[in-house]
Amino acid sequence: MGRLDSVKDAKERNDPSFPYLYHIALNETLRIYSKFLCVEVPPASKVYRLFTEEGFRKAYLFEPSPDERFVKLFLKAMRNKEVEALEELISHVFEKMGGFDIDGWRLRTKTEV
Repeated sequence: MGRLDSVKDAKERNDPSFPYLYHIALNETLRIYSKFLCVEVPPASKVYRLFTEEGFRKAYLFEPSPDERFVKLFLKAMRNKEVEALEELISHVFEKMGGFDIDGWRLRTKTEV
């Protein structure tokens, strides 16, 4: 999800790698959020149909997503290929995962001075 800045930069520069970076960020967001929700990460080749076709999902024994808003935002970002749609998706994920505070870092291990 930290890839959003590179996606924005590529879009602003009219960089031909924008679509590639956009889809990497989209896939990474799905992977991270799926792990957070403790659900199986859908294979990239099947994710669209798993999110849109109930019969297909049942055939592959995938449970419906526990977060329908995420699915809607993900599909919107997948279809639109716009930075704003990706930002909206990532913001939703951050919110569900407890938010993001740039100054909220703390060390987990002891340090010696």
